[in-house]
Amino acid sequence: MQLKYRGISYNLTFTPINMTDTGSQATYREATYSLQQPQSLPECPHRQLTYRGISYTEGY
Repeated sequence: MQLKYRGISYNLTFTPINMTDTGSQATYREATYSLQQPQSLPECPHRQLTYRGISYTEGY
């Protein structure tokens, strides 16, 4: 997906997450739906960034 912020274009990419049905159901405003949980979470990218001369690593 092509996005633009303050005149700078960038591409947004999504990492697909495989979901597993938990077998539980929930109700919200009289609508019933099944609950799901992720099978595994994708790796978080780590980037070395600098803000006002201070280096830090982005990521979890």
